[in-house]
Amino acid sequence: MDELLQRGIARLRLNLGSASSFLKEVKAAASEAVAFLLPLPPDYLGVDRKLRIAFPTAFPSLPLNFNVNPSPQLDWPHVMGNWLCLYGGGERRVTGDPERTVDASWARALALLRFALPATDASERQREFEKEIRSYWELQQPVAGHRMTLPQIPKRSCPLYVVSDHSGFQRQNARYIAAESYDDISRLEQRYGRRLMAKRATEQAGFFLQLQSTPPPRLPPKDLTAWLSPHMTDEDRALLESWARESAKLASRWLVVALPVEGVALHTFHLRSENVVPKRAQVFGRRAGRRARAYAIPERYRAEFTPIDVFDAAVVHHRSGPAAEGLATKRAVLIGAGALGGEVAVLLARSGVGRLALVDDDKFEDVNIGRHVLGTQSLGRRKVDALKDRITRDVPTASVEAFPQMFQIMGARLETELSAADIVVITTADWGSEGFAWQLKSKGAPWLLVQAWSEPHGVVGHVLAAPNGAFDARYLFDAGDFRHKLSEWPNRGVEPLPACGASYIPGGPIGLSRIAGAVAQVTVDALQRPLNEPRWQVLIGDVEQIAALGGKYLGDRLPDGVQKAERVCPWPNT
Repeated sequence: MDELLQRGIARLRLNLGSASSFLKEVKAAASEAVAFLLPLPPDYLGVDRKLRIAFPTAFPSLPLNFNVNPSPQLDWPHVMGNWLCLYGGGERRVTGDPERTVDASWARALALLRFALPATDASERQREFEKEIRSYWELQQPVAGHRMTLPQIPKRSCPLYVVSDHSGFQRQNARYIAAESYDDISRLEQRYGRRLMAKRATEQAGFFLQLQSTPPPRLPPKDLTAWLSPHMTDEDRALLESWARESAKLASRWLVVALPVEGVALHTFHLRSENVVPKRAQVFGRRAGRRARAYAIPERYRAEFTPIDVFDAAVVHHRSGPAAEGLATKRAVLIGAGALGGEVAVLLARSGVGRLALVDDDKFEDVNIGRHVLGTQSLGRRKVDALKDRITRDVPTASVEAFPQMFQIMGARLETELSAADIVVITTADWGSEGFAWQLKSKGAPWLLVQAWSEPHGVVGHVLAAPNGAFDARYLFDAGDFRHKLSEWPNRGVEPLPACGASYIPGGPIGLSRIAGAVAQVTVDALQRPLNEPRWQVLIGDVEQIAALGGKYLGDRLPDGVQKAERVCPWPNT
């Protein structure tokens, strides 16, 4: 036995004090170095149990393991099977030092074991169960062989239309769509280019139930309605009972339960009649769904847990916290869908900006793959069309329009798009389009304007942001060349291509990605907080690379030890 393990065991005995005399060594499992049993006092149910304490073979890099026998699952909080769920949200394991690892593990175990003592108040025990209630329910249910998509979270208890997703796989039926409104289902199907279905074929096979309090951890063997009844309003109870009668003919039904907690917590029960062959999928919304046989109301349902995917903004952007507030109604017009503009578009969609318009007439080619958010599946397509498809597929809260044409020649369509815009972001690095944007802005346009670009090789990046109203920054450029650039290159750093007027500005994906993040952040900041003054933000990378690549750095020397910097500079007057 090595020294670290011996120190850990000694520390455990010290924590136990006089109770260490009851510690009995038992056979260790394959992943354990040593294990012990410790008898526990009778719990609040009067049951004698034993606590198994195991030191993993990776101790002290891993904490102690605690198991309770016989298992008090659903009787004690924080017990999953026969093991204690030691760590809650935001709680980190203490590891590395034998004494600190044992102290932290034992302290956490004691904090959980006290909820099983006879002296613990039952309401306190219930509050602990509520913290992990969905985990206890899932432990008691088989997982259904399908998933459910909920496009929007209803604001009240109501029946849900349910349709089978992916019409080409009806027999497998790996996914269903449920929504309060049939229009919500249609919009989702249109978004993903799927075949629309006739409403007459759609059953209200689901119900969304907003609970007022949390039910107990132990699921009933039957009659979920009676079990849930004390936790809903009288009005919701009447709605649920009415739905249950009207949908009794259906072999499969779904009950989506919303728990009364901060944020969004949903649990979906799939209620399948026991006289249905388990391997046969139920089809909703197709022709077969209109010929459903009538089932008597069964005495017992097989209740499975259906994993649910929620496309509501409250869920999709929940982990962004305040960073996503107020963005759902904002509209951004992005001019340029290249390596920089493409990533900015994706970042804005993921940040919660609700409406995007993408403008660019360029096609995606093989030379773009190394530094663009698009990949091989988009080769030969217009960049804006491919970006629209990607964002539409990946970010369900974003509405995207694509305009595969030059910004300067959009005419009436341009006026329409800009009239609804909150902000315009231009990343073309083409003075024809950039100068045109500033010309429009100088005439008093109500939208914010952000112009961003990378100097050659992506070492330096610039972001200019102009407030609402008339503003003109064309004086900062000499035929498109920024007067305050921080690097100088032969031929302005532009690499020509063997085609009429074709060229590119070199830059790797890491440097461009860093600049794109700054552009997206400036854009979001401008949408969320008033931008009263123009803003010039500069990103500086490893300036030694500039000389190595044949250029000359013109800016101030970075402080010793600083390799990268991001500055908000005073707005230049000339």
